Amino acid sequence: MPDFTKLDELQANIPDHRHLFFLLNAGRSAQRHERPQEEWEERRYTYLLPNFQAVLRDIDGQVRRVPMAPDDLAGFPSGLEGDDFDALVERVGQLGKG
Repeated sequence: MPDFTKLDELQANIPDHRHLFFLLNAGRSAQRHERPQEEWEERRYTYLLPNFQAVLRDIDGQVRRVPMAPDDLAGFPSGLEGDDFDALVERVGQLGKG
C-alpha cells in the first residue's frame, strides 16, 4: 500500500511553472542498441528522461534550462535560453507532425 503521508510535502515541492520534456522511447532505444526484439516490444510504451538537458522550463514566458543541465556539443539547451516558450512548444509540436 502506498504511503500517502508525504503527499503534502511532495505537492509543496512541485514547480508551478510549465515544463517541456524531451523523452526517449525505451523500445526504440533497445532497437538502436541491438537488443532482442522481445525487449523492443516490452519497452515500447516506456519513456525515459535521458538527462537534465531534456527538460526546459517556462519562466515568465521564456525558455530556461534546469540549472544543473550541461550543454551538449551543439549548445543544447543553452541555445534556446530566453526564447519564447510558447513558440518553442509550437515548433516542437510541428516536428511531431512531420
